[in-house]
Amino acid sequence: MNNFFYTAQKSTEASAAFEWLCSLRPPLNIQELPSGSEFSSYESMQLRSGDLIILFARDRKELEALIRLRSVCSNFKIFFIFQEYDQELLKIGQLLNPRYSTFASQNYMHAEETIRKIIR
Repeated sequence: MNNFFYTAQKSTEASAAFEWLCSLRPPLNIQELPSGSEFSSYESMQLRSGDLIILFARDRKELEALIRLRSVCSNFKIFFIFQEYDQELLKIGQLLNPRYSTFASQNYMHAEETIRKIIR
């Protein structure tokens, strides 16, 4: 299983989330896909059914861009990181059937252990 990180738009918040993921030990070996590429980049050609994709959404606009990829994401294990806790965004995010959702503003509560369980 390969592990990827994707966000619809490059931002300081998304970069911070990716840096946090890369700081975990032992490493999770997460590859960052180009922001906004909608899985059409060269790096995205490595995606295989069953891979883990960690999606980051800063706000509703970014979440809606991710939701448009629903048909492409259906074969992957989805893990969501939202910037802030927002019940409405969390509900909308369920359209992608994530395995788990967490929030950067809440220090990625339970994120590491959940990701490790998914990739085991």
